[in-house]
Amino acid sequence: MNTPPAPPNSPKRRPNRKDERRTTERWSDADHAELVARAQRAGLSVGSYIRACVLAAPTTRARKLPPVDLAALATTLRAFTKVAVNINQIARHLNMDGIPIPQELATAGIRIDESRMEVMTAMGRR
Repeated sequence: MNTPPAPPNSPKRRPNRKDERRTTERWSDADHAELVARAQRAGLSVGSYIRACVLAAPTTRARKLPPVDLAALATTLRAFTKVAVNINQIARHLNMDGIPIPQELATAGIRIDESRMEVMTAMGRR
């Protein structure tokens, strides 16, 4: 079951990738959850963690993962977005009535937007 290498311009394959063999394992839900948890505790991707456990000397560079709780960051990003939308609506209504936008409101909007960008950067979305 030898698969031919991907064409050189294939987007699925990095040009400097040397490994040609792939294995597939079956995991129960509980075992897979434990595997993912152990890989996260080690700060590695699942593939790098398996290589580190199985091989005495891993042949590929281990990918260290950032210690980021993506679910918490996503919740924070949604909260920032809701606040930013509310500030924008307040500013819009003030503008429609001809009332100048207070400097504090404008500053708050800028700070919220900067904070949203920092969270997006931490999530790897930027």
